[in-house]
Amino acid sequence: MSREELEQLALSAVPADLYYDLQDTLNETPDEDLWTIVNDDQELEH
Repeated sequence: MSREELEQLALSAVPADLYYDLQDTLNETPDEDLWTIVNDDQELEH
């Protein structure tokens, strides 16, 4: 998965109140943190 795809997944998974904070810091957010956001969201859906 590309970095761009990961960013889009994380943006769609983050709570609405944190969306713009994440968007503002995407360039400095490590892939591991983005994966944590995506994985935490998937765990909540189950």
